[in-house]
Amino acid sequence: MTYKLVALDLDGTVVGPDLTIDRAVLEAIAAARRSGVVVTIATGRVFRAALPFVEQLGIDAPFICFQGGAVRDPRTGTAVFEHSLPAEPARRLIEALLADGAYPVAAIGDRLHVARMTDEFDIYVHYDVEAREQAVVAPNLAEVVAETPPLKVLFAGQPAVVAGHLEVLEAAFGGELDFVRSHEFFGEATAPGVNKGSALAALARHLGIGREQTLAIGDERNDIEMLQWAGLGLAMGNASRAVQEAADAVIPSVAEAGVAWALERYVLNRAVRESEETT
Repeated sequence: MTYKLVALDLDGTVVGPDLTIDRAVLEAIAAARRSGVVVTIATGRVFRAALPFVEQLGIDAPFICFQGGAVRDPRTGTAVFEHSLPAEPARRLIEALLADGAYPVAAIGDRLHVARMTDEFDIYVHYDVEAREQAVVAPNLAEVVAETPPLKVLFAGQPAVVAGHLEVLEAAFGGELDFVRSHEFFGEATAPGVNKGSALAALARHLGIGREQTLAIGDERNDIEMLQWAGLGLAMGNASRAVQEAADAVIPSVAEAGVAWALERYVLNRAVRESEETT
């Protein structure tokens, strides 16, 4: 199969724990793009926080952000499409999280809104260094999201605490919102049916590329729908057991430049052979 669209998760897949990108990955992505393959990013990050990595990678195709809540053009910021949470469930979600002592962060537009600044926000700031100066403090956060629904709501905390919140919320909001664990420290809520898989399907249709011609790589539970939708879904070696079991194959870890390995094996070698065959 010739793959025409490659969708890459960012953190834990392209970007390592130190928030850097291995040179081999940079070179492999550049080579794939030169061969005519559309390479995109599929991340839970907000557009602003993902953009520096997208630019470093030289990607100019629309990319998935906000946990699948939006697909935007990196050059203009224009949305190919967006899906916000429904207003009333979003309001009740914020109230429930605050009442339970959780720390919600609502992504409205490209600004993060919080009810107050606490230590939990510092967990998020590690992954988005501009978040603190960009954040809007809104003590009436539930009313704010009811008036302007967010593209996603993130809640941060220690792993066991996040797991507990997810279990309670999934039972309380069954069907009204979708919940996913995007990181050991983060749980997230999106509109029903909105995830990286649905966003990748929409982007592929927008580009006129078939599902079977799409390859996706990821490492966290929020990547599972994307890996299952793609013609070939690959899990990083550092992915959890659930993600590896959902994938078609497991590749080397982010520390081993697994994305570069996968592009060489599944995309570049085939592209080179086909190019030679047509000359």
